[in-house]
Amino acid sequence: MKVLSRLVILASLAVLGADAVRACPLCRSETGERVRAGILNDDFAYHLLVTFLPFPVFLGVVAVMYFGPPWARQASRRSDSPEPGAAEEP
Repeated sequence: MKVLSRLVILASLAVLGADAVRACPLCRSETGERVRAGILNDDFAYHLLVTFLPFPVFLGVVAVMYFGPPWARQASRRSDSPEPGAAEEP
């Protein structure tokens, strides 16, 4: 396990220090700076929230499809339990 973790660390350091990453012609240009400024501006948190907002809704729909609606589970529990005072048949 130690060998694997060392390998992962060495590989990540190699990737971070690669010259190809620093050789990107657009990253340090005026266009790259404008794109970065347009993405990481004051509205970044709002845009990130709006981007991830549909996922809880989708997960809720999938949960209802998988587990069934909550009101159906309560109705089935009530129908499974015997009525108080009813005699059980042998």
